[in-house]
Amino acid sequence: MQNLIVYLLAFLVIALVSGNNLPACTGSLINSNIVSKRKGILLTILGYSLGLMAEGNLLGTGLLSLMPVNNYLLSSIVLFTALIVFLFAHKTKVPQSLSMTMAMAILGLDIAIGANPDLTFVAVMVLAWILSSVFAILLSYATMRYSYNMMKEKNIWTSIKYMKLLLIVVSFFTAFTLGANTIGFVYALMPHQGNAAYVLALAIIGIIIGSFFLSRRELALMGNGIVAMRYLNSTISQAVSAIFVEIATIFSIPLSNTQIYVSSIYGSTISYKMHFAQGKTMIAIIRSWIFLAILAMVLGYAFALLI
Repeated sequence: MQNLIVYLLAFLVIALVSGNNLPACTGSLINSNIVSKRKGILLTILGYSLGLMAEGNLLGTGLLSLMPVNNYLLSSIVLFTALIVFLFAHKTKVPQSLSMTMAMAILGLDIAIGANPDLTFVAVMVLAWILSSVFAILLSYATMRYSYNMMKEKNIWTSIKYMKLLLIVVSFFTAFTLGANTIGFVYALMPHQGNAAYVLALAIIGIIIGSFFLSRRELALMGNGIVAMRYLNSTISQAVSAIFVEIATIFSIPLSNTQIYVSSIYGSTISYKMHFAQGKTMIAIIRSWIFLAILAMVLGYAFALLI
C-alpha cells in the first residue's frame, strides 16, 4: 500500500512532465507542419520510452548523492511537491523543469530532516545548470552563424529538404535524452522490488497519457510565444540541448531539457540581424523557473517538517 502511493504520484508526475516538455522535443516539427500533431506526439513518446529504457537507470547515482536518506514517505514528499509545482506550471502554460523542481525539493527535505547530501555533487549540479545554459547560448550562436553562411552557398530547396529530415532525427534524440534524464530521475525514485518490468510499464503508460492529453497549451506557447522558429535554428537549438542533456545523463546529473532548449533558441536567434525572440516571454519563463525552484525547496522543507 505504501509503495502504491509512490507509484501513483510518480505516474502523475511523469504524465505531467511528458506533456509539459513535449514542445521542447517536437514542438518545432508540429508547429512548422513538417509532421502532423499526432505523428509528432507519437515520435516524442517513442523517444521518451526508448531513452527511459536505455538510460533511465543512470540517474540513480545522482539521486543517491542528493538524497542519502530515503523511504517511501520521503519519496512521496518529493513527488507530491513536484506534482504541485507542475500543476501550477501547467496552469500558467510555462514549460517547467522537473529535474530542477525535484532536486530543489530534495534539498529542502534534506535540510528539514538533517540529512547530509554530497555537497560536492550539489555544487557540480548547480554549476552545470548555470554553465550549460551559458554554453548553450554561445554554441548555438556560433553554430548558427557557421551553418547559415555555409547554407547560403547551397541550393535553398535542397537544404530545406535535408534540414527537415535532420530536424526529425534531432527531435527524436531530444525526446530520448529527456526520457533518460528527466523521466529517468522520477524512475530512479520509484521502488524497484524484484522484476522492475511493471514499474517501467507504469512509467510508459504515464508518458503516453501525458503526451497526448497534457501538451496542447504548452505547444501553443512554445510555437508562438517564445520565438518564430526556422528550420535551421530549430535544428541547432534542439541538437545543442540534447547533447548537453546526454552528457549530464552520463554523469548522473539531473539537467533541464527545457532550460537548455530555451537558452539554445535565444543563442541561435541572436545570430540574425532581425531578431524574432520575444524578450518579455523569455523573462517570464526565467522568473517562473526561479520562483518555482524556490517554491519546490520551501514545500519540500515544509512537508518534511510535518512528518
